[in-house]
Formats: sequence, C-alpha cells, structure tokens
Amino acid sequence: MRAPRILVHAFPGFLGLPGDLDFLAPHLREIRGCPVEWRISLVDPAESEGWEAWTQRWLQENPATEGCREVLLGYSLGGRAAVHLAAAAPERFRGLVAISTNPGLTQDWERLQRLAADEAWARRFEEENWRELLEAWDSQPAFGGSALPDRLKGRARFGDDEFRGRCIRQLRGLSLGRQADLAPRLASLEIHQAWMTGERDLRFTEFARRLGEGSKIRRVVVPLAGHRWPWELGESEAAAWVARALEKMTEELPQ
Repeated sequence: MRAPRILVHAFPGFLGLPGDLDFLAPHLREIRGCPVEWRISLVDPAESEGWEAWTQRWLQENPATEGCREVLLGYSLGGRAAVHLAAAAPERFRGLVAISTNPGLTQDWERLQRLAADEAWARRFEEENWRELLEAWDSQPAFGGSALPDRLKGRARFGDDEFRGRCIRQLRGLSLGRQADLAPRLASLEIHQAWMTGERDLRFTEFARRLGEGSKIRRVVVPLAGHRWPWELGESEAAAWVARALEKMTEELPQ
C-alpha cells in the first residue's frame, strides 16, 4: 500500500517572511515513510479583514488536496492563523502544530488592553524609522531579552510600503484583542495537536497548559529555549523537534 502524503501548511509569525520556515523542508521530506510537502503562506489580511473573514477566505482560496493528510503549522501570529483554520475546518485537517501560540485571551479587559496596544504599534509602523522600530519590537518582554537570532536578521532589509502595510493590517485586523478564546473549542477537536514552547517562555507555556493534555493534545517544552526557539536552535535540532510532533499526524484518525 502506498504511503499517504503529508501536506504541511506553514504560517510564519508577525514580521515574518516565507524564508523563515524554509529551513524545515530539507530536514523533513519524509516522516515514517510518508513523503512530506511544504506550503508556506504569509498571513496577509485584506483591509479591515478580521479573523473570521481571513479564515474563510483562506479556506476558499486553498481547497483541500485530494490524497493528502493536511497538517497546519504556525509560529506566534502564524500559529493563531493555524488555530483558526483548525477550529473552522477540523474535518479537513489531520493535525495542528502550534509554536509559541496564544489560543486566545479569556477576559474582556485583556482584549481591550491588547487592542489599544496593537493600535499603538500600528501607528508606530506607519510613522517610525524601520530599524529603530524593529529594535523596539524585539525589546519586548515576550522575547525574554534574547538577541534576535541570526537567521531572522534578514528582515531588516524590508520596510517598504507593502511590507509595512501588511504589518499594520495584521496589528489592526488580526489583533489578539479581536480573537475569541479558542481553547475550549480546540480541546474538543478530534485531531492531533502539538503545542510547542520554549522552556524560558513561561507565559506561552502557561497558555498551552490551558488546553489540558490527552490522547490528541500534547504539550512540548523545548529545554533552555525562548519564544523564538525554532531559530535559537540549530536548523537540524529545531527540525528534529518538529519532526517528533509531526509523527503523530501519520497515524490513522477516525473518519
């Protein structure tokens, strides 16, 4: 019997470029005898487009691929994109790998606070010098004070109107403040999920803990790593962690 093909839909994070996740493909061409294909998509909302509209548009523009087990993988903002797609179409996707991902805020005041913070950042992205803006972004507590990994430094070349525009649309339309708390919905899904965080990223590790853990949900904590652990580690080591998460997606699931 011919091994099924695994199709991974991968989504980079905020300020992300397609090349951010390119390093995974050469190390993950096969999982347990199943060939793996990678498709990387930027999270690029239209003007005034929120999560629900973006999710439905992506599903329409990217129809299911016959004969494949489709898996979602995303980092940070890209993880939230993957989470929305899994919640909207669980019958289509075989698995979800959420890297440093927030499943949603639980309190209205938190959402209002985040909306205000993201609006402030959107205005800065409209006005400020690009390099100084990146330095300010990278100095946020979420990144634990760690230096920007070398493999992400190429983004400093970008800052044109198109790139800035996408960042501003993400901040305004896809703010965490506009996202529902998807943890209860995700915990009920009959698909394999791996929630992966760095050991030093205590806040996001706690977010993942809210989903519980069972036969379909696993929490994976990468030792001595932070929020950006896939780029803090060497390429082969990071790919090995992702490979272990994807192995579960090769198992048969109830139809």
